[in-house]
Amino acid sequence: IIMKQKIIDHNIINNQLLPNKVNKESILKLFKQVNRNMFVDEDDRNIANIDENFYFSNKRFLLKSSTIGKLLNLIVGNNFSNVLNVGSTTGYSSVLLSKISNFVLSLESEISLHEKEKKILKFLEIENIRSINGDLHKGCRDYMPYDLIFINGCLKRTPSILLDQLNNKGYLVCIELNKYNLKKIVKYKKNKYTTEKKEYYIVNAPLLL
Repeated sequence: IIMKQKIIDHNIINNQLLPNKVNKESILKLFKQVNRNMFVDEDDRNIANIDENFYFSNKRFLLKSSTIGKLLNLIVGNNFSNVLNVGSTTGYSSVLLSKISNFVLSLESEISLHEKEKKILKFLEIENIRSINGDLHKGCRDYMPYDLIFINGCLKRTPSILLDQLNNKGYLVCIELNKYNLKKIVKYKKNKYTTEKKEYYIVNAPLLL
C-alpha cells in the first residue's frame, strides 16, 4: 500500500503538477500529505488520480489535481485563520486547505457527498474542518468574515454574495467564464472598501455556480 501511494504521489507531482508550473515546495508537500483515493469510492480509485476532473454519479465533481494546484498557487504562503471552501464534495480540497489554515468551513450542497465527507473526516481524525450542507450560492454567513474563500469549480458571474463574506483583507480564488467563453482562474483581493481582481491561467473546469 505504501509503495502504491508513492507511485500515485510521483504521478501527481511529476506528471500533473510540475508540467503545469505548480512547483512550490509547500504545495507539492500538501499533495504528498493527502491521499486523493480516500475521497472516492473504492471502485473509482483507479481513475481518481489521473489528471482529469472526476465526476461523482450525481454530476458533482472533484477538480483535477493540476487545477487545484493552480488555485493553491495563488494563496499558499499566507496563514489563514478562517476559510470557506465552496463545493467541497467529499472533502479532498478541504483537507488540503486544513493544512494551511486554522479552521475550514467545508460547504457542500449535495447531501450524499456531505455525508460521505463527514465520515471521511471522522476517519482521518481531522478536527479543524466543519462540514456544512447548504446552498453554495449563499455561502455561510454564520461563520463570516473569512480571510479566504476557495471555490471548487467555474462560475458564470462575479460571486458578489461570497465576496461580501470576506474580511477587509481577504482573498477569494475561483474559476470564471469570461465574455470570450474562456474559463480562467481568478483571484480577488479585498482591501477595505475596494476589491482587486486578477486573471491567471486558462483551465478546463466544469460549471459549479
